[in-house]
Amino acid sequence: LSYKDMYGAQILQTVSAAVSIKSTSLYELLDTFEKEGKIIKTPTVIDGVSCDLCSITALGQYHLNAFLKA
Repeated sequence: LSYKDMYGAQILQTVSAAVSIKSTSLYELLDTFEKEGKIIKTPTVIDGVSCDLCSITALGQYHLNAFLKA
């Protein structure tokens, strides 16, 4: 999300090469990140399908940078 906004299926496809994660676990993480203010989910329609487009917030970027430096 630090490179571009994505919806859940795009995120799953992007990380699947590096991490094994079930879609249900990913969506639970996204819900948690949203509650913590690290991402914002915006309802949208892409190719006729309703989904939530996820965007990283300044707080989320701060935590990502801290994680990458550790």
